[in-house]
Amino acid sequence: MTTFPLEPVENPEIETVTVTFRSQVMRDPDTQRLTFVYRLEETPGTLPNLLDEKIAMAIKSFAGFETDITSSVSLTIERSADGGTINAFTPPPGVDEIELPTIVIATDATDFDSLGSIDGTISGGIPVEPPSASNLSTPFSLPGTFQPVESGGGGAIPLPGAAWAGLMMLGATAAFAKWRRMLQIG
Repeated sequence: MTTFPLEPVENPEIETVTVTFRSQVMRDPDTQRLTFVYRLEETPGTLPNLLDEKIAMAIKSFAGFETDITSSVSLTIERSADGGTINAFTPPPGVDEIELPTIVIATDATDFDSLGSIDGTISGGIPVEPPSASNLSTPFSLPGTFQPVESGGGGAIPLPGAAWAGLMMLGATAAFAKWRRMLQIG
């Protein structure tokens, strides 16, 4: 779960918004091509009611791969000149109530790693007296997201440090058991 602080541009008070980021990679069993799914989910009641709400995201890196992109909400999708970054943003002028997106990117890639990133901003205004708005904006950064890589460049998700220690302990236990059997035989 990721928490983004909403910081008013004209007011120093800070609100906390709780958003869950989920991602997955799906493999087509016939073609072996990968589809990447990125989902932002609001914890109900934590996203303030804003005026002219907007979201902007930069998803990296898809350089060298064909993509077909869909979204659960109406977003403008653009790709950088080098093809590495997919930009998704709320079309102007914004929306009355933002719905956090699920973005699905089908590719021609067959391998992946977790070295990608998503950077973005959620913004809007809060009504204040006299009839005007105080602008709010919260940047977010999600490193370690799934991204496509050239064949042979990835495909496995690295194990956390504790898993390596467990594997080393398992190997040491097996070696000790073998050494003990050798002592009993001799």
